[in-house]
Amino acid sequence: MPPPPRPPRPPGVQSILDEIAQRPGGFASLDALNHHLARRMQEYNATPQPELGGLSPIQVQQLLTGDWATTGALRVADDASLEELHHVPFLADARALMRYVAQHAPVKLTSLGNLSRAAVAALVPQLRMVADEDDEADEEGNAPLPPFPIRNEGDALWLGILRHVLLFAKLLARRKGLVLTKRGQQLLDDGQAGALYALLFRTFFRQFDLRFLCNDDRHPRLQQTLAWSFYQLGRAGNEWASAESLAARAWLDSARDPMDARDREFGDMRHWAFQRRVLQPLVMFGLLERRREPGTKRWEYRWEFRPAARFERVLRFEFQGGGRGDLFLMR
Repeated sequence: MPPPPRPPRPPGVQSILDEIAQRPGGFASLDALNHHLARRMQEYNATPQPELGGLSPIQVQQLLTGDWATTGALRVADDASLEELHHVPFLADARALMRYVAQHAPVKLTSLGNLSRAAVAALVPQLRMVADEDDEADEEGNAPLPPFPIRNEGDALWLGILRHVLLFAKLLARRKGLVLTKRGQQLLDDGQAGALYALLFRTFFRQFDLRFLCNDDRHPRLQQTLAWSFYQLGRAGNEWASAESLAARAWLDSARDPMDARDREFGDMRHWAFQRRVLQPLVMFGLLERRREPGTKRWEYRWEFRPAARFERVLRFEFQGGGRGDLFLMR
């Protein structure tokens, strides 16, 4: 597959280049040109830009270059209590799988590295993320479709994802089967729920390839710019909003591949990638609430989202400098 085309220059940068090209008389020397360009770029980098959601390039750089733990503008809080996080599906299911492994280690895996049918049968009744995402009655009271039989790990999308995330986070390890690591034992303690949540969040969004969630190789830059997306979602207000409108607000244009032939023929459906890779996982992490769009049917899979109360509690943004002084947001 050829690499995606390079995004166009930001309007502010193009304006500076046009200004230099059209300057009457040019510059006395190359040093003078470089000095002028450096000054103008410094001004640009410290100035909020509309295409960056009102942030300056310096602030966006702080968002995109941090590790979400010790560097950069985004911090994922690790001090929330188990009581605060009790209803978070991803955390609850992670703890259930970790407890199961601790009790039955080493948990045998199939030849493909998946959980056995016996393990799946024991785990499924405990898991909150196993149900199909269309898990509620519609406005006419029609009951949800019956779930597919779940016998293998692959029958439950989030179970395989959960196992991989726990392995990536070094909470589980393969030693003649799955075992709980020392780190996993420590973070399974009730008093470490906040630290476990923060580790799972960072591991899922930073290490797990989110393109797996929608079986689409396009838009690889979306995952690289998630901190900016989280910041914009936090500013979206408390009103219910569609996936289309949230994608338009919280997906950097430079991180979005152009429409493909299918989009051009049937309509722009790129927001589905944003819904599957960003919005739905944030629901599973308890940071967004979700409801069916009013007037739609189950089979349409159209949802609305809004930030949950814990969004600002968990995701904290702090920008340093950038010409505006230290700025702390979203407490």
